[in-house]
Amino acid sequence: MGVLLGELMAAQRGRPKKCRYRKLRELKAAMSVSGEDIGKALRLSGSAISRKLCGNVAWHVDECYMVLDFLGVDRDMIYYYFPLYGEDVEKTVQQTVKSYLAATDQMLVPCTLIDMLVTIVNGMAKGGFGAA
Repeated sequence: MGVLLGELMAAQRGRPKKCRYRKLRELKAAMSVSGEDIGKALRLSGSAISRKLCGNVAWHVDECYMVLDFLGVDRDMIYYYFPLYGEDVEKTVQQTVKSYLAATDQMLVPCTLIDMLVTIVNGMAKGGFGAA
């Protein structure tokens, strides 16, 4: 292993893991279903499921539907349990609003939610407010 790779891996060990697919994890826990159980249904190993839940390996759409079927969840809930990049939508919106308020040094003032969202989206389109 190269020196730089070793240093990078050492630095990563100290960082907290970002929780991905939180809603799916909560459902799994509530149903007492393990990653091994899901892995068997998908003909994958438990460690493969773990890598997918951590966001290290992408889910294929057919796998998402198979997981929902296995858990007895309506397929219309795919975006709820498998959001883009595994990110929690509510948390992303909260972070975006906080970034917007911090970047513009504003307090929440009475306005419509639509006005605020339009302002935030416009700011993100221009590359501001912590947009990726």
